[in-house]
Amino acid sequence: MKILIVTYDIYPHIGGKSTHIQNLSRAFNEMNVVTEIVGYSNLNKLWLYVLLKPFYFFNKHNLFKSLSFIISDKLTQIKIKKIIQHKLAKSKIDCIIAEDVFTSSLSRQALLDLNLKIPLICTVHGDRTNETLSAKIINKDSLAAKYLLNIEISGYKNASSIVTVDNRLKNHVSGFLPERANTIKVIHNSIDVNEYRKPTDLERAASRSKLIQSELQDNIIILCPRRLTAKNGVLFAANMFLELLKENQSNKFALFFAGEGEQRKEIEEIIKKSGTKNNMVLLGDVPHNKIREYYWASDLVLVPSVPSQGVVEATSLTALEAMGCGLPVIASNIGGLAELIIHKKTGILVPPGDAIAILGAVIEITKNDSLLKFISINAREHVCKKHSHLNAAKMFLELM
Repeated sequence: MKILIVTYDIYPHIGGKSTHIQNLSRAFNEMNVVTEIVGYSNLNKLWLYVLLKPFYFFNKHNLFKSLSFIISDKLTQIKIKKIIQHKLAKSKIDCIIAEDVFTSSLSRQALLDLNLKIPLICTVHGDRTNETLSAKIINKDSLAAKYLLNIEISGYKNASSIVTVDNRLKNHVSGFLPERANTIKVIHNSIDVNEYRKPTDLERAASRSKLIQSELQDNIIILCPRRLTAKNGVLFAANMFLELLKENQSNKFALFFAGEGEQRKEIEEIIKKSGTKNNMVLLGDVPHNKIREYYWASDLVLVPSVPSQGVVEATSLTALEAMGCGLPVIASNIGGLAELIIHKKTGILVPPGDAIAILGAVIEITKNDSLLKFISINAREHVCKKHSHLNAAKMFLELM
């Protein structure tokens, strides 16, 4: 059996969707199912530079923003469709898994052109239109927003089966396709539980010695492995640390941000004004193959996501990886996070956008060893039982 996984994004990249594809492909391969991953990364680099760069330039300068977005997207779609067609014509494919609405529609077009009838599964990681608005790539109520919404709906309609990574997204898709609401399958995100596991004492000591500055070795290390963007709520994590300053406890803690994004300058300004340079550290992007060591070196993890332009955190791979490593996770009580975490059993939930609530959770769990151990054990057990990449792959196979 051979599965073609298609994505409109660069693969691999630093982010949850790329990790999902990697985990799913790995699980299929372990089950003797062949996979091939194609998409944006297969595009000719010179073509991208010569044809698309001018349109992205106009996008950034708000000149013909909608028009440039649509034209660049149309050109990209033409190229990716040809790649999909080539793969389908070259070898026997038993199923296509489209990791977004774009490639769902493009895959359907390619199948029709080649007169092929094979299952096409669309995996919905987020509500694409709202995500693009949240990232400020396009403007609300613009021609580009209407264009993108049409693509989103078309992607859902063109799929043989629809998978969403949480129930909120299932409800979102059901709003467009009420007649298919009962057929939409929720398959939560998953991880390789053998890779993301609790470290031995020696592994933890080695990771801590390697990654944590000598002056912070005795501090409680809080890790926030999130892109520095609005929907991830990273400013609330930074503001939580300012509250620690007010309580004269910041010297007992260190907060590490692993990720890049447009809010980096705001966090740098918070660090500069507060004088927490040594204790609030911006690591920049950390490659996925290195992030596990940071989990092993840390004491707890923050996932302080907030709703942004209708975008709500799904089943966070960050939270899953941390839980798999036996770390307590403090997360916002929204979306897939609320489905993943049982308060004070598999993690701690706080109201979104509430720095004081995050502070309270940090203080509570670091002062209560029994609670910390209880959550750590339950978190690991929950992930192993419910979020193994092999279990997820089996559920996908059932749809084929």
